[in-house]
Amino acid sequence: MRKHEDLKNMMIYAYQETAYYKKLFDEYGIIPSSIEKKDDLHTLPVLTAAGVQENEAILVAKDYQKFPKINMIDIGRVIRNDGLLIKIYSCRNGTDAGIASAWTRRNEYGITKESKRCYFYGVNYAGNKLFTQVSSIISPDKSELSFRISGLTEKKWLEVYDQILHFEPEWLILELDEAEVLTDLIEDKNLAIPKNLKLIELHSTSQIVKERLERVFNAQVVPTLWTAEAGIVAYMCKYGNLHILEENAVVETVVDSHLVSASEGMLCLTTLQNYAMPLIRYDTGIKGAIGKTQCSCGHNSATFKIAPRQESNVFVLSNGEKITRRALNGIAEITNENMQGCISQFLVQQLGGDTFCANMTMKPKYHGWGNAVKDEFLKTARDMEKLGIQWRINIT
Repeated sequence: MRKHEDLKNMMIYAYQETAYYKKLFDEYGIIPSSIEKKDDLHTLPVLTAAGVQENEAILVAKDYQKFPKINMIDIGRVIRNDGLLIKIYSCRNGTDAGIASAWTRRNEYGITKESKRCYFYGVNYAGNKLFTQVSSIISPDKSELSFRISGLTEKKWLEVYDQILHFEPEWLILELDEAEVLTDLIEDKNLAIPKNLKLIELHSTSQIVKERLERVFNAQVVPTLWTAEAGIVAYMCKYGNLHILEENAVVETVVDSHLVSASEGMLCLTTLQNYAMPLIRYDTGIKGAIGKTQCSCGHNSATFKIAPRQESNVFVLSNGEKITRRALNGIAEITNENMQGCISQFLVQQLGGDTFCANMTMKPKYHGWGNAVKDEFLKTARDMEKLGIQWRINIT
């Protein structure tokens, strides 16, 4: 089968091209070509986020560390739910198969590559460098309009939404928390909806939020499983099943590093399309269960059910305004980039009312940078002062 060939080829490639996997396979006495299917992966250990953080340099393939391929990578940063900051290298033209499988699903809803879209981002990068942090960016072909989520206050949300209305997108991409804030704003202010909107791609499987978006926007809403490390991992069909995009990644559910099926475990990914930084059995921190559903939609890939999230990532301030965790995480991401990637972990908590605590753990070699990081964080967070947000900084 094609997916078995893709997995075997990625194992061979990772062994030959990355110092990390060369050492790992040799230590475990594993021949890369012997791993041909998902069940064979259990012979390898799970790769944690801390492992990615510690081994970032040797996880990047040799060819992508030098010219010309070093100019063909995009670097994404992510603050996971556990607060760990990791850097992911992706090859721009190496993910075509994975992207194509997502576009096949989008086409079913009348969306093409020419369809105008809007989405939100945390921190913007041009290739592998931090880009000027402007509030919005329109693509050269004017097919996409994107907005920086960091520091979005209610006033800025209104400005953003006004731009969306004038842009007239055919589809939106929304995280769960952004969807909640945006629908609240539209209903509270009785705002218009984009007249050409056909589809909302929701990075969540919340049925309540899905139904609310459909009611407010009068558009089709498609839940997806998306990760910064691998892009779209699963796409919900019209019959409500979240189908794994098997061209993009091999998906396992794991408990204590052991493969489990049909029962809930931690989602681990083995990427099949990212040749810049292959990830094998990477622990995403997402809980769920894999199943096999005979589906009327015609897609025969396995399905994934995500465990419900227990806590909200939307904070309510004393004046009633709402701000997302992702908007606050963006402050830490920018601070981290401006301070040479010195932060290992960032967690924000609301202490009460408008007082927040920013908990930052420094990488060992940067332990003497605490005061400088605190100053940089507060400088980056200056927009929050308009909301009356007060910060307590805890650096370890």
